Amino acid sequence: MLIDKNLTSLYKSIHYKNIIITKIL
Repeated sequence: MLIDKNLTSLYKSIHYKNIIITKIL
């Protein structure tokens, strides 16, 4: 469970970074 939460938060952070990069580009 703990590992799952960490993976989910990591995925979310990467997803948000991609959104920000896409908006900048």
